[in-house]
Amino acid sequence: MAVLAGDGLLTAAFETALEGGECLPAERVTAACACLARAAGARGMVGGQALDMAAEGRSLRQQELERLQALKTGALIAAGGDELERAAVRRYAQKLGLAFQIRDDMLDVVGDEQTLGKSIGSDSANEKTTFYTLKGLDACRELVETLTREAEEALSTFEERGFLCWLAD
Repeated sequence: MAVLAGDGLLTAAFETALEGGECLPAERVTAACACLARAAGARGMVGGQALDMAAEGRSLRQQELERLQALKTGALIAAGGDELERAAVRRYAQKLGLAFQIRDDMLDVVGDEQTLGKSIGSDSANEKTTFYTLKGLDACRELVETLTREAEEALSTFEERGFLCWLAD
């Protein structure tokens, strides 16, 4: 059921992007769909999840963990901006995605199963290397705060950034 849900959500993402063709130039819609495909496919979310599953039961270095988490999180789409704006949004997405993954690692240890709606302790049970196992809770908290601040700073050139800063917070 989880695989079907993921397939459905990914398909819905493409459907939503393609519906933008009614009010956006075709080249922007094409660029958005290409970006979405890269972020979701073997060089993105799917590839990161495969690396994550393959890493169960073995220790990872921080660099390996950062790579698979960056891939798992994917990227935000900024197909309509110029190269500087797209680079800023990519920096935002990378920082926010990593902060999200670190927070998820923390919640797997200190979270509440009822609040989260998923079991706690699965990373440890699956012998996964996480940021929590590499750094500990306090260092993870500090890193999440730093990455969140860096994500927000990446958007400093945009006038309209309220929602994305809210999302990061």
